Amino acid sequence: MTDSHTPHTTSRRAALLALAGVAASGDAVAAGLKFWPFDRRSSRKPLLIAGAHAMFALNQSILEAFKKAHSNIDVVLESGASLSALIALKRGSVDIAVMSRDLKTSEDENGLRNYLVARNGVAIAVGPGIRLANLRGHQVRAMLSGEVSNWSQVGGPNAPVRVVSRLRGSVGREFVESFILEGSDIAATAIECDSARKLTQMVASTPYAIGFISIKDKLTAVPVGYIDVDGVQASRETMLSGRYPYTQSLYLVTMSDHQQTTAKLFVDFVRSAAGQALVDAAGMVGTY
Repeated sequence: MTDSHTPHTTSRRAALLALAGVAASGDAVAAGLKFWPFDRRSSRKPLLIAGAHAMFALNQSILEAFKKAHSNIDVVLESGASLSALIALKRGSVDIAVMSRDLKTSEDENGLRNYLVARNGVAIAVGPGIRLANLRGHQVRAMLSGEVSNWSQVGGPNAPVRVVSRLRGSVGREFVESFILEGSDIAATAIECDSARKLTQMVASTPYAIGFISIKDKLTAVPVGYIDVDGVQASRETMLSGRYPYTQSLYLVTMSDHQQTTAKLFVDFVRSAAGQALVDAAGMVGTY
């Protein structure tokens, strides 16, 4: 059996600990991570996947189905940042990097293969008293961040903007703060809700409110008004085409020498009809 402290295994352990925000010198058990000593003579195979938090829950559901078809594969799935996962992939420490954006030109190199497997996004919901049909992206950003505090500043009524948000740490809020607000925080005066349903209920019952809800939750949410952004309505169709501005593209990235490995098996499964059905079931938009 392979020594669990060989340089290769240690490198993979360090990468996963780093992705989890734990010092590489820390104890894996204390960090809540489990590693297995891999016997190269065994028929069992490892698969290490790490990256974007936005796709973590989806990958969990996909893995449940994937492991039923490939019961000889042991999988470690970790949530973290896109860039950290990409660096780990390039170093050979993980098999698949999950990214919530496309590769930058400066990041691309020979051997990398990225696969667009899903799209996600948020719609902008508004409360009673708001009859605007459209807002520009910079106007939405200014209101959600608290920079604009009165609807009259964006062509609406003379009334205070009431921001409604998900709790800090939620996937939806993280998406808004990183993608829409470009790293800024939601307004400090925002009304916080612990679920998408409560958020839409709050927006629907609060005059002059503005909030955000994922496309998947929009399909089942309580009735509430929605507003176009930059002239584009939030829908599965506009997300799939990439026309809707608040669309997040989710990728799986591998190295070309993984074409006959467990990484390729997983990518192929996600791109299959069964995998894409799970993407749709999660309320995201499949791309195959």
